[in-house]
Amino acid sequence: STQSTWGVFRGRMDTRQSGRNMDGLSEGHLTPKNVMQLRMLNLAVIPVQYAESFYRDVIGNPSHHTHAIFIQDILVGAICVRAEPKPNSNRCRLYIMTIGVLAPYRRLGIASRLLNYIFSWCEERPIIDEVCLNVQISNTAALELYAKHGFERKEMRENYYKRLDPPHCYFLTKTLTPTSTEYKEIPLWHGDTAI
Repeated sequence: STQSTWGVFRGRMDTRQSGRNMDGLSEGHLTPKNVMQLRMLNLAVIPVQYAESFYRDVIGNPSHHTHAIFIQDILVGAICVRAEPKPNSNRCRLYIMTIGVLAPYRRLGIASRLLNYIFSWCEERPIIDEVCLNVQISNTAALELYAKHGFERKEMRENYYKRLDPPHCYFLTKTLTPTSTEYKEIPLWHGDTAI
């Protein structure tokens, strides 16, 4: 199976500012049993609709990976990424396809937690030397979040989105500094073979 076999992590988040109860927080990966929660999350927070093939790929394609945060078994935030070989290089970049957090749980550090998970995960795979994504130019909250995490604007892509206004996006990248120059035989996806 191409599904990740990593365990689920439990913990508490700092909720002093929000007053929201974060008991029952768990982190893990999406599976065929809970991927419909991702569809509902994306419909609620992302202005782009994804085809059924997207949801099949995030749980079944070996070049895709997910990480999710649940509270009381409800998906409140998730990130979906895909590894892409870099042209003329023996390295890969990680493209963030989607990242979203339900509105009542924003500004609690969940998006940062998802990003930090991906950065830590990449540290174990020095073949990945960059993380990138597209962000609609009017999404100032997201642009501020990514800048805080070291992403830089590389270019503006005009008319990138076909059904959004404005249709333009920024292509953001974050260069990762490997903790080791040694390439280990760590697969990109736990339980799978490297690409």
